[in-house]
Amino acid sequence: MKNTLLLIVFCIIFQVNKGLCQINKEFYNALPDSLKPKNIDKLSVLEASSLLNRALSFSESNFAQLDIIEAELRKNVELAQNRGIKIKGYYALAMYNFNMFKGDSISAAYNKKLISLIGKDFTGFEKEIFNAHLLNSNFFISSDNYESAIDEINVALKIAPKVKDKKVIPSVYKTLAHVNQILHLYPSAIDNLKMAEKLSVHSSDSYQSFDFAYLPISISDNYIRLYFLEKNKKYLDTASKILTNLKKTKVLTGRWLADWYVIQGYILYANNHYPEALAYADSSLAINFKKEDLTPIKAKKIALKGLILTKLGKKKEALVLLNERKNLPDNFFLTELVLKELYNTNKSLGNFKIANENLEEYLDFVDKQNTIHYRGIVFSTNQKYKVQENKAIISKMKLESEEKRRKNRTIFIVLMSGLTLFLLFIYYRNKINKIKFELKEKAYSQKIFLMSDKIAQHDELIKTEIAKAELKERILIAQDLHDDLSGSLVALQYLIQDMSDRSPSSHEKEALNIVSDEVKTIYNETKIFTKTLSNNKNTSNASQYDIDIYLNKISKYFNDLGLIKINTSYDPVLIKKHFTPIISENIYFILKECLTNIIKHAAARNVFLKLRFFDTYMTLTINDDGNGYTPDNKEGMGINNLSSRIADRLNGTLTIAGSDEGTEVNVNIPLVK
Repeated sequence: MKNTLLLIVFCIIFQVNKGLCQINKEFYNALPDSLKPKNIDKLSVLEASSLLNRALSFSESNFAQLDIIEAELRKNVELAQNRGIKIKGYYALAMYNFNMFKGDSISAAYNKKLISLIGKDFTGFEKEIFNAHLLNSNFFISSDNYESAIDEINVALKIAPKVKDKKVIPSVYKTLAHVNQILHLYPSAIDNLKMAEKLSVHSSDSYQSFDFAYLPISISDNYIRLYFLEKNKKYLDTASKILTNLKKTKVLTGRWLADWYVIQGYILYANNHYPEALAYADSSLAINFKKEDLTPIKAKKIALKGLILTKLGKKKEALVLLNERKNLPDNFFLTELVLKELYNTNKSLGNFKIANENLEEYLDFVDKQNTIHYRGIVFSTNQKYKVQENKAIISKMKLESEEKRRKNRTIFIVLMSGLTLFLLFIYYRNKINKIKFELKEKAYSQKIFLMSDKIAQHDELIKTEIAKAELKERILIAQDLHDDLSGSLVALQYLIQDMSDRSPSSHEKEALNIVSDEVKTIYNETKIFTKTLSNNKNTSNASQYDIDIYLNKISKYFNDLGLIKINTSYDPVLIKKHFTPIISENIYFILKECLTNIIKHAAARNVFLKLRFFDTYMTLTINDDGNGYTPDNKEGMGINNLSSRIADRLNGTLTIAGSDEGTEVNVNIPLVK
């Protein structure tokens, strides 16, 4: 039995002394002298631990060799009998798996073993236990347990004075700043980053390769977050000074230059210098790098360009970028900006359904971020006041959160109400146009009937009675039209005027004024038809259907809305000379029908309209650059009415020709001498 135990002990000692694995000569030759193992064929636990601790300083071509060393160290660290060697091994495994993104669960398992092995007596292992608690804080941050993360940081801060290697001390303040930033405690984050800068050993490798740029850029980033939170431009000025000083004193390349461009771009964006900001965004996007180009950094670059493009009017291009970066990890103010801009852009493009989804997503996001922010405020308060006082603060915060939610819901309801009013306006406008059309057709058929000389004498009495009945019906319709529709139009006009008076935006006022003018036009036309019906005679005249005024008005209206560009060519003097009231009225409705068809069916961007006069006739030519016109056996009512109007009322002719390049409508009308 004794001999068997001796044999087992011998095998264990032999296994440990034998070394972990061989390392290839190329890797060995690239190592600095301080890291080179004594024997290339016998890498000890301590030597392997030292190599893994410096993993971030190696190039990617050496990562495969480091993974082999890590796998062998994982197998052999358990066999080590010396407590100190085991601590070094577990420390190296925990840090390596965390730094190389091998998975928090693996790193956490070794970190737990490390803390358990060190215990309360950490003499000689101050650096290891300090970093172990910092590592635990990062695991808690990943699971959104910020209170426990702060507890771990506080433990590390107590150990910090005893740590001999002062190069690691700034990391505790950087981690604390990271938690502050997540909780939206940006002033605290800035203070902790400045403390990290103050305590940094500027001659150390970590500062020379990382912190020299990370710290000032992170401080600037937090100042920008403060600006978007409080809208105080002093924060932008401070961030700009920090970035300018960094560029003057340090040579920036790769990730740091890209990050510098991004932060500078957001400063210009906040100051409304959009073309300059776009140049910085493009410069940042042009810099490509591998491992360092992490999602948060890449997201900031793409989001910046998307936000700028919306301000420059390139909304469709911006939507692609903004949708790609709706959710920006660890970046509250950017995500809020992106969601707000998505809502405004989709709304302006008429994508109301998507805009509503963006609005709901924005409200949910702000609600969640408010909760996180309140957690930060509660934590900060707990450092100063008793727990009993904090309960009252939490209750107050919940009420404020509920109030903010109510306000957000109110905004949503107001927006939806506005959209509903707009849709109702469109519906009633179409309904009014339909009624007007039906009344016109009915009035003309009645006039033809009343003016007929060919009816036999014995039908005169019947015709007279019918005419009286029809006149009575027309008067009733006119009365109903006046009392119902006219009243509705007046109410709608006052409602639009009230909305215009309340609106803070000049753009919205202008849009509402255009709508108000259109309602006035509909109201006046309705009055004319009401009067026509009541008086039993045609009251139309040339001034009522002034073609020159109508074309100028409709051209400006469509051009202002960006719907269609109308190009006209005619002589107003000749129009007044040759257009009788009947011609003016019918030309007016011909133009309306043609422009309506172009808007509904052609998807055109330009319309070219010509009126030419000859000795005995005139021509009206309307061209568009839309989809073209394809004749169908089943023509719509609009085309049939148009053809009938021209032939029956003006004794003219209508021809329509379509191609891939658009449609041409020609109307020839004889002139009355």
